[in-house]
Amino acid sequence: MVDHLSNSEDYTARLLFGPRNSSVESKIVIKYCAENPSAQTALDIFKGCWKSALAPELGLVTGSKEGFHNDSRVHWVASLFPRQFQGMEVLELGPFEGYDSYLLEQLGAAKVISIEGNNINFLKCLVLKDALGLKTSFLHGGFLQYLKNTDRRFDLVWASGVLYHSEDPIELLEQIGRKTDRLYLWTHYYSDENANRFLKEKNVEQSWGGDTHLLHYRSYGLDQFKNGVPLHYEGGQQSFSFWMARADIDRVLQRIGFGSIKLHSEGKLSNGFPFVSLFAERV
Repeated sequence: MVDHLSNSEDYTARLLFGPRNSSVESKIVIKYCAENPSAQTALDIFKGCWKSALAPELGLVTGSKEGFHNDSRVHWVASLFPRQFQGMEVLELGPFEGYDSYLLEQLGAAKVISIEGNNINFLKCLVLKDALGLKTSFLHGGFLQYLKNTDRRFDLVWASGVLYHSEDPIELLEQIGRKTDRLYLWTHYYSDENANRFLKEKNVEQSWGGDTHLLHYRSYGLDQFKNGVPLHYEGGQQSFSFWMARADIDRVLQRIGFGSIKLHSEGKLSNGFPFVSLFAERV
């Protein structure tokens, strides 16, 4: 386990500007493009920094990892409704590079609001929106704060790859439950077999809903990035997050009122961490 950072200010500084001892004030570099303007020249602003590949038929080059453009999870959730996402207003938390935003639109969503806290990923989403002509409203900031402050309700909240990045996962699930009756959730969760990848002494017991839940502290190990985090960094708002056990996730969802939980898939990724993919609905 690498050492964790002690405060969010240092983390924020590294995310935006690199290490404090860097002689370069900012990593944002001005570049000009003299090529014929196109969707590809816009996408190439982040050339080498994309992870996901776009659909081949679009003829556009981004990342090398295929399958994102036709995410089976989105199709599975759409199949649960008679008319897929037709007419629905969807709140997407953490779009990363906008591939699910695109697919939600393609399958009929009337409105997609997508909130991204990572400044680089947010800018990628804006470039993708322009390149593909998306209608999605991409917002930059914290989605927990958005959930606390918005008066809107949504037909569906899409929360893929965000719960295990949260420093307050129970609060996040509770706030989601106040804004929707339907939730898609994909998340890693804590398992004892990965205990050595967490800092047990920093775990927190949280009382909520009449139960006590143990939240497991995991550091992002930002000290490994000596020259600042890479532009394809995948992390949360802080230098750490708290992971929930699988059983606790179900207990909290049910306590919130999501009485119906449909399992899409569950397993383990190549990184050794278990994951669960599910659809929860208030009935």
